[in-house]
Amino acid sequence: MKDDESLDQIVGKLMAMSVKYSSLGGSLDDAALGKKLFHIVPDRYLNAVAGIERFYDLKTLAFDDAVGHLKVFMEHTR
Repeated sequence: MKDDESLDQIVGKLMAMSVKYSSLGGSLDDAALGKKLFHIVPDRYLNAVAGIERFYDLKTLAFDDAVGHLKVFMEHTR
């Protein structure tokens, strides 16, 4: 993803990808979406991603919670 994209834009693209994937008969669970999110966020979120990966079980972390944690980090670093 581009460094100038907002977190909401990134999440929107992931959700669109999930919808397209499901229309083809597949499904992406929260763990898969969270993993993809953490791999494509810009470098400015790396500290937050590292903290989330350290303190949460990514296999059970809901995608909305992962996005929420990143948004909280973003608010605290402004």
